[in-house]
Amino acid sequence: MKVKTLTTLLSLCLAFLLSIVHAADRRQVQEPTYPQHICTTLTPEPGNNPQRIQQAIDRCPAGQAVKLIAANGQTTFLSGPLSMRSGIWLWIDKGAVLAASANPTDYDKGHGICGTLSNQKGQCQPFIHIDNVQGGGLVGEGTIDGRGNQLMEGKTETWWQLARRAQKEGGNQNVPRLIQVDNAKNLTFYHIRLINSPNFHLVLNKVQGITVWGIVIDTPADARNTDGIDPGAATDVTIAKSVIRTGDDNIAIKAGNSGPTRLISILDNHFYIRSRHVYR
Repeated sequence: MKVKTLTTLLSLCLAFLLSIVHAADRRQVQEPTYPQHICTTLTPEPGNNPQRIQQAIDRCPAGQAVKLIAANGQTTFLSGPLSMRSGIWLWIDKGAVLAASANPTDYDKGHGICGTLSNQKGQCQPFIHIDNVQGGGLVGEGTIDGRGNQLMEGKTETWWQLARRAQKEGGNQNVPRLIQVDNAKNLTFYHIRLINSPNFHLVLNKVQGITVWGIVIDTPADARNTDGIDPGAATDVTIAKSVIRTGDDNIAIKAGNSGPTRLISILDNHFYIRSRHVYR
């Protein structure tokens, strides 16, 4: 009886270990490197820079990077929504800040609802949209600042205050996500710092082959609905050596009508909760 019990326990342990192996990213993922070729280097200019940055992305050959650098004491690129293309890298250099516009009109989908409470939801474009893209990504030791703590232009409250008011009054806060990835393959997010998103920081929807390595996501604990990384209908995703502390879930693995999420590796990260205790 003891031998049979021991054999059963060993079989269960082996099955558990095999399930862990088969649940992991199937790729042999190593630490990424920076792009070797830069098509354009941009320095900050006064005012909102969406056309300038977007034009650089649109004109950049596949396999190369648009690089944002600080210069002459100026560090911040203020921009409205941006769209990435296949094979293009956006490299935000150390000391440079890509800052999101606080004007709801910039993100509105045409119904005048972005920046308001409504019975509708999802009425704001993301700050950075990566849609139907293969290859490339976001890299660099610089910062993408969603400016959720800033007053919305023409309003008397911040994006975060709108979200908190929705919690109290009901309805949906229509605020932009920081980075939304849809129907994409083979993307890399490396060494980038994401802060102060009005909503979720990095959403991975219907994706395959995503590497998130050495990034920092840092947003106050009281900023509502500011998830760190949300993979949904995602396959072969590695999230490694990153630091995440937000006002909601650090990583939320999701599934739904779009399909299951599977083969995810989450390795050697530091997660913080509201008490700012770190979990490794």
